[in-house]
Amino acid sequence: PQTPVVLSMSHWEGSHADGVDVRIELGDVSSALAATAVVTFGDTECALASTEPADDGKTTIVVPLCAFAASHVSVTVRIPTLGYALGAAAEGNSYLYFMQKLAVYSVEPRNGAWYGGTRITVHGSGFGGGVEDTEGAEEGAHGMGVSGTLWGAARATSSVTVGELPCKVESESHEAIVCHTKKVERYNKLLNPAGHRTDCEWRGW
Repeated sequence: PQTPVVLSMSHWEGSHADGVDVRIELGDVSSALAATAVVTFGDTECALASTEPADDGKTTIVVPLCAFAASHVSVTVRIPTLGYALGAAAEGNSYLYFMQKLAVYSVEPRNGAWYGGTRITVHGSGFGGGVEDTEGAEEGAHGMGVSGTLWGAARATSSVTVGELPCKVESESHEAIVCHTKKVERYNKLLNPAGHRTDCEWRGW
């Protein structure tokens, strides 16, 4: 039987918030069949945007990176009428991997009560989106920490810290987390040594 072959992949890491288009070059498959390809990043299927046939018989499929929890996942390519492509098959038979990055862009409001209870929204990308807790790696800056998942499923529960204090998560998507702050101790750890505010800090009054 005919087996499609993966020849190359353009990106190995990135964020869906940056509009990354992952280009996968296929061989031994017609452009018409390549247009039916099902591409998954871990447990998440991302839709094809277009196909680009070449004169040498190769076809490049263009897949906009979709939203899923920050993680390092295998990539699979399946042609429904032919099966999985060589080099991008399921069950550990893929050499393609992709790292969805975790990022924090902004926090609002920028200040709140010393005694906690302030409802804040963290904007970014690669957040867990909710469901079950998984082991993760922290990414944070200047007092704001968001724990995502380094190896895991499409969705996970994120945890947030503000000034090393837990912020109780109310809701989350892959782009935003809403949480409630806890009481801030008298010493404000969210100030840098010079006493100046930094770009991504949050502090209580």
